[in-house]
Amino acid sequence: MCMLSRKYKKIYYACLSLITFVLLLHNLHNFQDFSFSSLKTSWGKKGSFCFLSSSDPSGRGPLCGGTSDMAPTWGVLLTMCFQRDSVESTEQHKALYETVIKKWLSGTELPIFVIETSGYQLNFRHKRLWYFTFDDAQRKTVGSSSILEANALDRAVRELKELPEARDITHILKVTGRYFLEGVEEQLSRHAVLCSPVLLLQTHRKEDIKWQNSEYYGIRKDALDLLAHRVLQNGQAMEQSLFTLSTLLGYTFLGPGFTNSQPRGGDRLVINPL
Repeated sequence: MCMLSRKYKKIYYACLSLITFVLLLHNLHNFQDFSFSSLKTSWGKKGSFCFLSSSDPSGRGPLCGGTSDMAPTWGVLLTMCFQRDSVESTEQHKALYETVIKKWLSGTELPIFVIETSGYQLNFRHKRLWYFTFDDAQRKTVGSSSILEANALDRAVRELKELPEARDITHILKVTGRYFLEGVEEQLSRHAVLCSPVLLLQTHRKEDIKWQNSEYYGIRKDALDLLAHRVLQNGQAMEQSLFTLSTLLGYTFLGPGFTNSQPRGGDRLVINPL
């Protein structure tokens, strides 16, 4: 093969990048109402780039070019609902959630964002805590926890877009409000390159039924609304939508799991490690 001049090499690599992008769009054609804002390339300090890719569902991540030294900036999003059907249940959840919030504040250096869906006003403040509450009218009429969770995510996306303190955050660690993940900052530091898989997931994944546990996951901030809209528009379970999105956009697992003794809501199952 003849030697290419520097000019034509640039054209050659630009064409390869374009072909990669077109193939990605082809792979995503069945993903309804996909937000193309998530397909933005990620530019590092050295001008490196990253295309989100569905070509590698094994978890090795997206197709990247160059070497990026730009680390992601993480924020924690806790989803909670304080008000319950009885005074006793409300008091139990109040005690649980306030304890968990304080654990995140004392056990990490991360900014903590709470989205609460019953209109409950928290009675304490912290410089790293941002608390958003609204009364979701559907919580008493809709039996699907996935719909309620998606409503919370949709509201959180809008709140974070308006919050100056969240402007520089690139990735969100979403955690169901009853859980604290001991040592999560160390785990997140192992994924310290911005040009990395869009999703960091629990190891609890079932390929045969297309199911991905969603007690926690890490996600690019500009892809969070994709998950919420998938659930709201298609009526899928959150776990099914998360599985589909992770297959399309790329994923890896966040650690081997976290020690847990807190039962989940509903069936009260204790998942350990979480």
